[in-house]
This record gives sequence, C-alpha cells and structure tokens, in this order.
Amino acid sequence: MRVAPPALLALAASAALLAACGSGDRGFSAHEFVEAANREGAGLVLGPPLPSEQQGTSVHSLSFSAVGPAPSGSGGDRHGAGSLYVTPDEESAERQLRACRASASLTCLRAANVVLLFSDVTGGELAAVQRSLDALD
Repeated sequence: MRVAPPALLALAASAALLAACGSGDRGFSAHEFVEAANREGAGLVLGPPLPSEQQGTSVHSLSFSAVGPAPSGSGGDRHGAGSLYVTPDEESAERQLRACRASASLTCLRAANVVLLFSDVTGGELAAVQRSLDALD
C-alpha cells in the first residue's frame, strides 16, 4: 500500500478548503480578482486572454511576479504558469473546478466565480495564493 507524503495530503486538504472559498454572491472579473489577490500577497500576473469555447467564460494566462530558481538541470529561472477562468457564476466555477481536478497534472483552486489552474507551480507560489484566497474569504 502506497501512502501519500504529508505535503501532498496537505495540498489536497488545502484545495478542498479553497473550493468552498468565496461562497457568497461576490463575483470577480479577471482584473478584479488578480488585484484583490495581490493585495493579499499572491504575486499573480494576469496575462492576455486565451481562446475559450465555453459560453460566458473568459480565460487568461497567469504567471507569478517573483522569479525563482529553475528545477535542477533545466537551466535559467522559472515562473509558475497557469490559467485563470472567470465563469458567469459560482455553479459554473464549481463545474470547472471538478473538470480541472480530473486531470492529475493540474493544481486547481477556486474563489467565488474564479478558477485557477496551475500546470507548473512551486510550493511557495501555491502557499502565497492560498494565503491570499483565505484572506479574501
């Protein structure tokens, strides 16, 4: 029987808690969310819009403002990378979150009508986003 490391269990628990974040009627635009999260120390950089096939959902690229060391052997510095989905309502955001979680390679977080999908994120970056979402709730 394989046991998940404590850090992985903590990440899963954090993601579950964050799914409930923003359960009120508050909705964000992409810019509003990034500004609010950054006031709480998230360090997010909103990129350009990306194509979306989902009616009423806007998608933007997302990165982190702080540059950290690249993983060993990859050379250079790195930024965390991901996407920010702004859905029309919280129900749509919850559906998007469930779809994201079906992928083993993505880290998925939600606040109100916003879903964050990270394909490349460090523990420090994730912790900063988590603290900012906790503060927004």
